Amino acid sequence: MKKNLLSIIIPTYKRLNLLMETIESINKQTYNNIEIIVIDDDPNSNNEKELYNIPNVIYKKNTKNLNAGMSRNVGYNLSDGEYIIFCDDDDIYTDKNFFNDAVEIFNKNSNVDIILANSDIWCVKENIIIDTNLNCVGTISGKEYLKNFQMKYNKPNSTFPTIFRKEVLDKADFENMKMMNDTPIYLRALTYSNDVYIYEKKVGKYRVHSVNISYNLASDFIIENLNEKIKTYNNNSYLEQKWIDNQTFITVSYFFNGSNPNKDEKNNIYAWIKENSNNYRNIIKKIKFYNFKHCLKKLIKGENAVMKTKTKVTLVSFFLS
Repeated sequence: MKKNLLSIIIPTYKRLNLLMETIESINKQTYNNIEIIVIDDDPNSNNEKELYNIPNVIYKKNTKNLNAGMSRNVGYNLSDGEYIIFCDDDDIYTDKNFFNDAVEIFNKNSNVDIILANSDIWCVKENIIIDTNLNCVGTISGKEYLKNFQMKYNKPNSTFPTIFRKEVLDKADFENMKMMNDTPIYLRALTYSNDVYIYEKKVGKYRVHSVNISYNLASDFIIENLNEKIKTYNNNSYLEQKWIDNQTFITVSYFFNGSNPNKDEKNNIYAWIKENSNNYRNIIKKIKFYNFKHCLKKLIKGENAVMKTKTKVTLVSFFLS
């Protein structure tokens, strides 16, 4: 582990143009003690030709498709930095001083293990910027942040606005972590952290478009995510039942409304909730009602003909379920 070195880990798959924009925004940072570890998840890629002469880039191509989470794990095990960022290949940094400011904060505050920053959501198709914030500024304990994760305190937009001390991630067994996606990353890290520092400025833009890694997910992926939440709940005795109930609702509602799962996938999720929650009836009822309101809102707003048909079918399915 090299002191003050910042390792930025980027999984990528068949979108070189976006990756190049991300790397360009990283190399515009005023802090240059960095390594950019690109893990290419396309075994047939020729991206090494484009990346070979770019400063700070370490390139590795997977011999088989592993998915984004496992690619992050590959990158993590290659990293030498004292600090770690998990970045996607379509994220953009806009605050050129973020890395420099963050390292200064770490060096002045030995108890700070995670720095979380604000960022904007960029809806590419509509070219709309959505303003978001974490509802907190300054230093709080990791325990306090975890207790209120995705409730009182928002989760950052993905993981690119967050910098971790690697020694904390090592304690959380990131070396062997399989489900290395944003929520499990935060839950593991917060469990083992002392303090977290919330950086007030907006540091970049999280793109929302048709090929986001976080959309079009399978139910097995969501169940792995839920299992990580259960593990977090069981490993932290101060977390209350309402915490895991809320976390389950948040994950499942996101999946149902973002990935358009089929009936079998929904039933798999409902079966998991029934098996793992003492309050499963209320959670399922809350999820179904939320899904109903979401579909009704789409119908009232007026979508295209295909979307209207899908929405009506979903509404009918809700009343018959």
